Amino acid sequence: MHHEYVAPNPSPYLVPNLDRALSIVELMAQHSEGLTIQEIVQRLKVPKSSVFRIVLTLVDRQYVVRDEKTNRYALSARLLWLAHMAVAEHSIVEKALDLMRDLRDQFKETVCIGSLIGRQFVVLDQVLGLHPFKFMLDVGMHVPLHSNAPGKCVLAFLPEDKREELIEGMRLERYTANTITTREGLHKELGEIREAGYSVDRGEMIEGAHCVSAPVFDRQRYPVAAIWTTGPSDRMPMAQFSEIAPSVIACAHQISRRLGGAWS
Repeated sequence: MHHEYVAPNPSPYLVPNLDRALSIVELMAQHSEGLTIQEIVQRLKVPKSSVFRIVLTLVDRQYVVRDEKTNRYALSARLLWLAHMAVAEHSIVEKALDLMRDLRDQFKETVCIGSLIGRQFVVLDQVLGLHPFKFMLDVGMHVPLHSNAPGKCVLAFLPEDKREELIEGMRLERYTANTITTREGLHKELGEIREAGYSVDRGEMIEGAHCVSAPVFDRQRYPVAAIWTTGPSDRMPMAQFSEIAPSVIACAHQISRRLGGAWS
Protein backbone atom coordinates (compact mmCIF):
# COMPACT_ATOMS: atom_id res chain seq x y z
CA MET A 1 0.00 0.00 0.00
CA HIS A 2 1.39 3.42 -0.99
CA HIS A 3 1.46 6.45 1.27
CA GLU A 4 0.08 9.71 -0.09
CA TYR A 5 2.80 12.13 -1.12
CA VAL A 6 2.99 15.20 1.15
CA ALA A 7 4.86 18.22 -0.22
CA PRO A 8 7.13 20.15 2.14
CA ASN A 9 6.26 23.67 3.25
CA PRO A 10 7.20 26.22 0.57
CA SER A 11 10.20 28.55 0.92
CA PRO A 12 10.55 32.03 -0.61
CA TYR A 13 13.88 30.93 -2.10
CA LEU A 14 12.53 27.97 -4.09
CA VAL A 15 13.06 27.58 -7.83
CA PRO A 16 9.53 26.48 -8.78
CA ASN A 17 10.34 24.12 -11.66
CA LEU A 18 13.22 22.50 -9.81
CA ASP A 19 10.99 22.07 -6.76
CA ARG A 20 8.32 20.45 -8.94
CA ALA A 21 10.88 18.16 -10.59
CA LEU A 22 12.13 16.93 -7.22
CA SER A 23 8.55 16.42 -6.02
CA ILE A 24 7.90 14.28 -9.11
CA VAL A 25 11.06 12.22 -8.47
CA GLU A 26 10.08 11.67 -4.81
CA LEU A 27 6.56 10.68 -5.83
CA MET A 28 7.85 8.21 -8.41
CA ALA A 29 10.12 6.68 -5.77
CA GLN A 30 6.94 5.63 -3.91
CA HIS A 31 5.46 3.98 -7.01
CA SER A 32 7.83 1.45 -8.54
CA GLU A 33 5.09 0.38 -10.96
CA GLY A 34 5.22 3.85 -12.53
CA LEU A 35 2.71 6.67 -12.89
CA THR A 36 0.90 8.28 -15.80
CA ILE A 37 1.14 12.03 -16.38
CA GLN A 38 -2.46 12.44 -15.20
CA GLU A 39 -1.78 10.51 -11.99
CA ILE A 40 1.18 12.78 -11.23
CA VAL A 41 -0.96 15.87 -11.90
CA GLN A 42 -3.72 14.60 -9.58
CA ARG A 43 -1.36 13.74 -6.73
CA LEU A 44 0.80 16.87 -6.85
CA LYS A 45 -1.91 19.27 -8.00
CA VAL A 46 0.34 21.10 -10.47
CA PRO A 47 -0.38 22.08 -14.09
CA LYS A 48 -0.33 19.24 -16.60
CA SER A 49 1.83 21.21 -19.03
CA SER A 50 4.49 21.68 -16.34
CA VAL A 51 4.45 17.99 -15.36
CA PHE A 52 4.66 16.95 -18.99
CA ARG A 53 7.73 19.13 -19.69
CA ILE A 54 9.51 18.07 -16.52
CA VAL A 55 8.88 14.37 -17.06
CA LEU A 56 10.05 14.52 -20.68
CA THR A 57 13.21 16.30 -19.52
CA LEU A 58 13.82 13.56 -16.95
CA VAL A 59 13.29 10.94 -19.67
CA ASP A 60 15.73 12.76 -21.96
CA ARG A 61 18.32 12.84 -19.15
CA GLN A 62 17.66 9.10 -18.51
CA TYR A 63 16.48 9.56 -14.93
CA VAL A 64 12.99 8.33 -15.87
CA VAL A 65 11.87 5.63 -18.28
CA ARG A 66 8.54 5.34 -20.11
CA ASP A 67 6.67 2.07 -20.51
CA GLU A 68 5.51 2.12 -24.13
CA LYS A 69 2.59 -0.22 -23.47
CA THR A 70 1.12 1.36 -20.33
CA ASN A 71 2.34 4.94 -20.86
CA ARG A 72 3.60 4.96 -17.29
CA TYR A 73 6.77 6.70 -16.17
CA ALA A 74 9.12 5.27 -13.55
CA LEU A 75 12.56 6.04 -12.13
CA SER A 76 15.51 4.52 -13.97
CA ALA A 77 18.73 3.01 -12.61
CA ARG A 78 20.55 6.30 -13.14
CA LEU A 79 19.49 7.67 -9.75
CA LEU A 80 20.68 4.46 -8.10
CA TRP A 81 24.05 4.94 -9.74
CA LEU A 82 24.25 8.55 -8.51
CA ALA A 83 23.47 7.40 -4.99
CA HIS A 84 26.08 4.68 -5.29
CA MET A 85 28.69 7.23 -6.38
CA ALA A 86 27.77 9.57 -3.51
CA VAL A 87 28.26 6.94 -0.81
CA ALA A 88 30.83 4.72 -2.49
CA GLU A 89 32.99 4.38 0.61
CA HIS A 90 30.04 2.86 2.48
CA SER A 91 28.46 0.98 -0.39
CA ILE A 92 27.90 -2.68 -1.04
CA VAL A 93 30.26 -2.42 -3.99
CA GLU A 94 33.09 -1.05 -1.87
CA LYS A 95 32.73 -3.99 0.53
CA ALA A 96 32.55 -6.50 -2.31
CA LEU A 97 35.22 -5.57 -4.86
CA ASP A 98 38.22 -7.35 -3.34
CA LEU A 99 36.18 -10.53 -2.87
CA MET A 100 34.89 -10.24 -6.43
CA ARG A 101 38.48 -9.99 -7.67
CA ASP A 102 39.37 -13.17 -5.78
CA LEU A 103 36.42 -14.96 -7.39
CA ARG A 104 37.42 -13.61 -10.81
CA ASP A 105 40.98 -14.85 -10.31
CA GLN A 106 39.71 -18.32 -9.38
CA PHE A 107 37.64 -18.89 -12.53
CA LYS A 108 39.17 -16.23 -14.84
CA GLU A 109 35.64 -15.09 -15.80
CA THR A 110 33.90 -11.74 -15.30
CA VAL A 111 32.30 -11.26 -11.87
CA CYS A 112 29.46 -8.75 -11.37
CA ILE A 113 27.32 -7.37 -8.57
CA GLY A 114 23.86 -5.88 -8.90
CA SER A 115 20.69 -5.05 -7.03
CA LEU A 116 16.94 -4.84 -7.43
CA ILE A 117 15.47 -1.44 -8.22
CA GLY A 118 11.78 -1.20 -8.88
CA ARG A 119 10.84 -4.19 -11.01
CA GLN A 120 14.21 -4.74 -12.67
CA PHE A 121 17.69 -5.89 -11.77
CA VAL A 122 20.48 -3.30 -12.11
CA VAL A 123 24.20 -3.89 -12.65
CA LEU A 124 26.21 -1.96 -10.01
CA ASP A 125 29.78 -2.93 -10.87
CA GLN A 126 31.96 -5.66 -12.35
CA VAL A 127 35.46 -7.12 -12.34
CA LEU A 128 36.39 -8.12 -15.87
CA GLY A 129 37.54 -11.65 -16.70
CA LEU A 130 41.13 -12.48 -17.60
CA HIS A 131 40.49 -14.18 -20.94
CA PRO A 132 41.05 -12.23 -24.18
CA PHE A 133 37.35 -12.80 -24.92
CA LYS A 134 35.18 -11.95 -21.92
CA PHE A 135 31.74 -10.62 -21.12
CA MET A 136 31.48 -6.96 -20.14
CA LEU A 137 28.25 -5.31 -18.96
CA ASP A 138 27.33 -1.64 -18.78
CA VAL A 139 27.17 -0.39 -15.19
CA GLY A 140 23.62 0.87 -14.68
CA MET A 141 22.24 -1.64 -17.18
CA HIS A 142 18.84 -2.95 -16.07
CA VAL A 143 17.33 -6.27 -17.05
CA PRO A 144 14.11 -8.19 -16.28
CA LEU A 145 14.15 -10.47 -13.27
CA HIS A 146 13.05 -13.71 -14.92
CA SER A 147 15.68 -14.12 -17.63
CA ASN A 148 19.03 -14.15 -15.82
CA ALA A 149 20.74 -15.71 -12.81
CA PRO A 150 21.08 -12.68 -10.49
CA GLY A 151 17.54 -11.47 -11.16
CA LYS A 152 16.09 -14.88 -10.34
CA CYS A 153 18.40 -15.14 -7.34
CA VAL A 154 17.21 -11.94 -5.68
CA LEU A 155 13.60 -12.71 -6.63
CA ALA A 156 13.80 -16.16 -5.02
CA PHE A 157 14.90 -14.82 -1.64
CA LEU A 158 12.59 -11.81 -1.38
CA PRO A 159 9.80 -11.92 1.22
CA GLU A 160 6.90 -13.88 -0.25
CA ASP A 161 4.51 -10.93 -0.54
CA LYS A 162 7.06 -8.79 -2.38
CA ARG A 163 8.05 -11.71 -4.62
CA GLU A 164 4.45 -12.46 -5.58
CA GLU A 165 3.75 -8.78 -6.28
CA LEU A 166 6.67 -8.65 -8.70
CA ILE A 167 5.79 -11.94 -10.41
CA GLU A 168 2.19 -10.83 -10.86
CA GLY A 169 3.35 -7.79 -12.82
CA MET A 170 5.86 -9.61 -15.04
CA ARG A 171 5.43 -10.08 -18.79
CA LEU A 172 7.89 -13.02 -18.90
CA GLU A 173 9.17 -12.04 -22.32
CA ARG A 174 11.11 -14.68 -24.26
CA TYR A 175 14.70 -13.85 -25.23
CA THR A 176 16.05 -17.30 -26.14
CA ALA A 177 14.77 -20.86 -26.32
CA ASN A 178 15.77 -21.29 -22.65
CA THR A 179 13.92 -18.28 -21.21
CA ILE A 180 11.29 -19.09 -18.58
CA THR A 181 7.99 -17.79 -19.94
CA THR A 182 5.34 -19.17 -17.55
CA ARG A 183 4.62 -18.26 -13.93
CA GLU A 184 4.41 -21.95 -13.07
CA GLY A 185 7.88 -22.52 -14.50
CA LEU A 186 9.25 -19.48 -12.70
CA HIS A 187 7.78 -20.52 -9.34
CA LYS A 188 9.32 -23.98 -9.77
CA GLU A 189 12.72 -22.49 -10.60
CA LEU A 190 12.61 -20.09 -7.64
CA GLY A 191 11.82 -22.93 -5.26
CA GLU A 192 14.84 -24.84 -6.55
CA ILE A 193 17.01 -21.73 -6.13
CA ARG A 194 15.96 -21.32 -2.49
CA GLU A 195 16.74 -24.97 -1.84
CA ALA A 196 20.13 -24.88 -3.57
CA GLY A 197 21.19 -21.43 -2.35
CA TYR A 198 22.21 -20.25 -5.80
CA SER A 199 20.80 -19.67 -9.28
CA VAL A 200 22.03 -20.29 -12.81
CA ASP A 201 21.50 -18.83 -16.27
CA ARG A 202 21.50 -21.37 -19.09
CA GLY A 203 21.63 -18.80 -21.86
CA GLU A 204 18.18 -17.49 -20.93
CA MET A 205 18.75 -13.88 -22.00
CA ILE A 206 21.73 -14.13 -24.32
CA GLU A 207 22.34 -17.31 -26.28
CA GLY A 208 25.60 -18.94 -25.17
CA ALA A 209 26.03 -16.78 -22.04
CA HIS A 210 26.08 -18.81 -18.81
CA CYS A 211 26.06 -17.51 -15.22
CA VAL A 212 26.09 -18.73 -11.63
CA SER A 213 24.76 -16.33 -8.96
CA ALA A 214 24.27 -16.15 -5.19
CA PRO A 215 22.41 -13.65 -2.98
CA VAL A 216 23.91 -11.04 -0.66
CA PHE A 217 21.89 -10.47 2.53
CA ASP A 218 21.72 -7.58 4.99
CA ARG A 219 21.24 -7.94 8.73
CA GLN A 220 17.47 -8.48 8.23
CA ARG A 221 18.31 -11.29 5.80
CA TYR A 222 16.90 -9.23 2.94
CA PRO A 223 18.56 -9.91 -0.45
CA VAL A 224 20.09 -6.48 -1.05
CA ALA A 225 22.22 -7.68 -3.97
CA ALA A 226 23.47 -10.66 -5.91
CA ILE A 227 26.89 -11.51 -7.27
CA TRP A 228 27.49 -13.69 -10.28
CA THR A 229 30.21 -14.99 -12.53
CA THR A 230 29.52 -15.14 -16.24
CA GLY A 231 31.23 -16.68 -19.22
CA PRO A 232 30.61 -18.33 -22.57
CA SER A 233 28.97 -21.74 -22.50
CA ASP A 234 32.03 -23.52 -23.89
CA ARG A 235 34.13 -22.35 -20.92
CA MET A 236 31.29 -22.53 -18.38
CA PRO A 237 29.18 -25.54 -19.38
CA MET A 238 26.08 -26.47 -17.39
CA ALA A 239 27.88 -29.60 -16.13
CA GLN A 240 30.24 -27.32 -14.17
CA PHE A 241 27.59 -25.15 -12.51
CA SER A 242 27.56 -27.27 -9.35
CA GLU A 243 31.36 -27.05 -9.12
CA ILE A 244 31.39 -23.26 -9.49
CA ALA A 245 28.46 -22.60 -7.13
CA PRO A 246 30.21 -23.21 -3.76
CA SER A 247 32.81 -20.52 -4.51
CA VAL A 248 30.14 -18.02 -5.61
CA ILE A 249 28.09 -18.77 -2.48
CA ALA A 250 31.17 -18.36 -0.27
CA CYS A 251 31.92 -14.98 -1.85
CA ALA A 252 28.31 -13.81 -1.36
CA HIS A 253 28.42 -15.06 2.23
CA GLN A 254 31.56 -13.04 2.96
CA ILE A 255 30.04 -9.88 1.50
CA SER A 256 26.89 -10.48 3.57
CA ARG A 257 28.99 -10.75 6.73
CA ARG A 258 30.65 -7.42 5.94
CA LEU A 259 27.19 -5.87 5.70
CA GLY A 260 26.25 -7.31 9.07
CA GLY A 261 24.11 -9.98 7.46
CA ALA A 262 24.37 -13.74 7.27
CA TRP A 263 22.97 -16.69 5.39
CA SER A 264 21.60 -18.47 8.43
